[in-house]
Amino acid sequence: MFTLKRLSNCHLDEVVEAWNLGFQGYFVNMETTTEKFLKRFVSEGLSPDLSIVVFNGNKPVGLLLNGIRELGGLERRHSHSSPLSTKRIGKMLINKAFDIYQENLVETATLEAITDNHAAIGLYTSLGYEKTDILHYMGQKGKISYPVSQPTS
Repeated sequence: MFTLKRLSNCHLDEVVEAWNLGFQGYFVNMETTTEKFLKRFVSEGLSPDLSIVVFNGNKPVGLLLNGIRELGGLERRHSHSSPLSTKRIGKMLINKAFDIYQENLVETATLEAITDNHAAIGLYTSLGYEKTDILHYMGQKGKISYPVSQPTS
């Protein structure tokens, strides 16, 4: 049986477990620790009262992280979500997020998905989201080569 809890009512270890489970086998390594999770949570302006963790019995199996930012004042509240989980659980989380958005007078909701994550994009579009922009993620594989000498001016 699935139950939804606000992140503020969960133990941090449960939240990190749900994060790592949600990103298991992902396109890039997103495994995290409690310390890294907290830093990311704060730097992205997320809220424990607006974020949701889903449990199957006592086991955390998915989460959706939410933060609300004001764009141009209170009249244009914006939510940024990061749902992680299977399609069934993802749909449950996003539907609950819509309730949270309504409670908080959110007018615009956004989320991000890697272009190759067709399952997530299919889920999001089935729930009314549409692609509005492309975010490029770049990384370097292998050892970084630093210049032997610094350029002179």
